[in-house]
Amino acid sequence: MTLRNLYICILSLVLPFISYSQECVTTLPHIHIDTQEAIIGQEARTPATITITTSDSILLPPHTIGIKVRGKTAAQYPKKSYSIEFVDSMQVETDVSLLGMRSDDDWILDAMYIDHARMRNRLCTDIWNAYNRIPHHTQEPEAINGTRGTFVEVFLNGQYNGLYCLTERIDRKQLKLKKYKDSHRGVSYKAVTWDNLMGYCSYNPQAPINSLLWNGFESEYPGEISNAGWEYLQEFLEFLSPIYTSDDTFVNEVKQHVHLDNLIDYTLLVNALYALDNVVKNLYLSIYNVQRDQRIFFTPWDMDATFGRTYDGTLIDQYAFSGSVPFGNQLITRLWDGNVDGFKQALTKRWDELKHTTLSSDSIATRIHAYQQLFESSGAFAREQARWPKLCAQDLSEETDYMISWYTRNVEVIDSTLRHATAIESSKDSSSPQYNIIGQHLTISHPNCMVTLYNMQGEVLYSAFDPTFHRIILPHKGIYVIHVVCGTNSYTYKICNTQR
Repeated sequence: MTLRNLYICILSLVLPFISYSQECVTTLPHIHIDTQEAIIGQEARTPATITITTSDSILLPPHTIGIKVRGKTAAQYPKKSYSIEFVDSMQVETDVSLLGMRSDDDWILDAMYIDHARMRNRLCTDIWNAYNRIPHHTQEPEAINGTRGTFVEVFLNGQYNGLYCLTERIDRKQLKLKKYKDSHRGVSYKAVTWDNLMGYCSYNPQAPINSLLWNGFESEYPGEISNAGWEYLQEFLEFLSPIYTSDDTFVNEVKQHVHLDNLIDYTLLVNALYALDNVVKNLYLSIYNVQRDQRIFFTPWDMDATFGRTYDGTLIDQYAFSGSVPFGNQLITRLWDGNVDGFKQALTKRWDELKHTTLSSDSIATRIHAYQQLFESSGAFAREQARWPKLCAQDLSEETDYMISWYTRNVEVIDSTLRHATAIESSKDSSSPQYNIIGQHLTISHPNCMVTLYNMQGEVLYSAFDPTFHRIILPHKGIYVIHVVCGTNSYTYKICNTQR
């Protein structure tokens, strides 16, 4: 018997004993991480070893890794999420296949700390994976526009650290973007703040491009300072903004800039789950191959703020289409307000397909109950409650019942709103009023209209009827709402002024 095999045999006896001593008899895999008591930081990776076992077998013998704390806001929580990188004996990155998922060197241990049910992010990504196909699936049948993950229990330096989800990363390999070679190239950007042109209209077109961060985005691929490909993102962001692109140009060219089928799926995802932290940030914008097709597609990420809870874990009594119709970003709002390319009808048609299948209340309830049963039968949720009680449901059944009842109500809201919207579109006059913004000047060219301009506090800033056209000076930088009445038809638009 080799020394390595002897070590594995000894380990197979020792690790289950350690697990049982921690009262962790479970059907979930155990992940044991040993840093030799070194502190895990957020910048440099801490050397460590990792072993993956069950209560009676070894799934992964001890392997060398580098580990660091993951996230920005999440890094401040007492229960940390971790980024893990596998390396060989020479500290060279090495790919490892874990628990039936892809082979890779980089992995995530998601702590799920703010989620009282400890399942929302995984649940939401499973739902997305079930109905969305990546736009280039014909060329890349193995591409996944999301991640796979497995629930595990983690021991850190011999101490029980809780219930985690071991998860793949969103990267070029996962999305199967074209590598930068042979005149082909894919690009991918991660939205990391709300402070970007899709959301609050904050934007600096002169921002330096020799950086991995640019106007609220981070370069995921190629992730090289001198070669991040910001020009493709800049073109897309300026196109979606009414500040830079007229309505006529937007209508005529939108299909050249975004995969509409993907965006329709994404719009339904964020509204069905009320994913309020995933419309402007916590998402990826990617292009499969800029040499062939520069259309952007969307990939969701980090969906803890869903199913009736917000980004800090508190309850939120809001549903789809709250505040704006639909709940979304500048691109979604502009497509909806102008019903560009029959966006409302296309959204309704796709919803009619999904509300009876993947997004039905019964289908969602089945998924929630499956994870609930896994957590309860393994005993993992009880141990999580004991280890991290502050933001953990004291009764998992109450939390899952709330999630299901919230979702059932949300389905009713979506159904009613889409039915109403498409009915209005079918009865509308074909010529809706057009608006344009140049600097701080708003022009509405449709004749014989009553126009009212509101700020976001609901105050009336302008109200007048004009038989020709309206020309309004927007008083300050920010977001406004204009309500236009032409005969028996009325229209509402949300606009943004970045000047002053």
